[in-house]
Amino acid sequence: MRIYNFPCGWEVDEACRTVIRNAGYGDRFLHRTGHSIGEEVHGNGANIDNLETKDGRRLLPRTCFSIEPGIYLAGDFGIRSELDVYVSDREVFVFGQPVQTEIVPILK
Repeated sequence: MRIYNFPCGWEVDEACRTVIRNAGYGDRFLHRTGHSIGEEVHGNGANIDNLETKDGRRLLPRTCFSIEPGIYLAGDFGIRSELDVYVSDREVFVFGQPVQTEIVPILK
């Protein structure tokens, strides 16, 4: 039987945050990356957070969480994208595909 070592919520947040820092927008990423998703809204599982709480709980099989980084340019605009992730016993499923590859303005 294989034992899987699931990451902590803060470790996933830090991986996402590193990508945004390397792109030069680290100081514009002002909230956690995501949160646990329950049957109605937020769940009781690990949040994807190394900013607000440094969530040390591990992601667990049969749970769902969001990945929704955002970059906010004060006085100009902000952008946020969301994918939802389900972790099964042996696989990870990402919902929200295809991934958005361009900015589509919704206001003129």
